[in-house]
Amino acid sequence: MLPKTHFTALFEAQVIVMALSGMTVTAIAHLVHETDTRIWRLLGKAVTEARDAADYSDVVRVGIDDTAKRRNQSYISIMANLDGQRAVAVTQGRDKGALGRL
Repeated sequence: MLPKTHFTALFEAQVIVMALSGMTVTAIAHLVHETDTRIWRLLGKAVTEARDAADYSDVVRVGIDDTAKRRNQSYISIMANLDGQRAVAVTQGRDKGALGRL
């Protein structure tokens, strides 16, 4: 699945499924007897690979909104495909810089 890794494709897929199910990286690392740093690295590579392979050619209309990540008012901005109901991009902040990063 991911290049230059000592994990098997099945192990990587299992970790990704656990992360997608809502498990924390710390819990995943404990369960599979790995460091959280290695799990973060694996997930980071998987996200990069997925973003590189994503096809946005069918996106015609987008909507942009922001929301608080947590109660401490740490915001994220989200760009979504209005026709496909799918997030296209997510970035930290809700200022002009956030729009540029989307």
